[in-house]
Amino acid sequence: MLNIDVENLSEMNEFMRNEKDLFFKTLIIAVKNGWKDNSEMVTVASFHVRDTDSTVNISIEDHGWNEILHLALYHFEVSEKYELCVEIKDLITLMYGDYDE
Repeated sequence: MLNIDVENLSEMNEFMRNEKDLFFKTLIIAVKNGWKDNSEMVTVASFHVRDTDSTVNISIEDHGWNEILHLALYHFEVSEKYELCVEIKDLITLMYGDYDE
């Protein structure tokens, strides 16, 4: 899980725009571990927002894992990181049966 301190919500949004690879790699690990542990939800990132002294968590429930893995797959296809595409397809197959493009 990512634990990140940011000054404000704008900085959090900027991080999410600029660090998509890191976010999706962390997401893949979180979903894989959550599936192995039979978790109902995984937290991918936790942002401590200093100006409001609050925390924003990005969590995904198990019924959304298939969709978010396909979103990660699309991201890595567009950025031509095919080794991660193979890893995601293998995980989808492991979790849900044959991968259907």
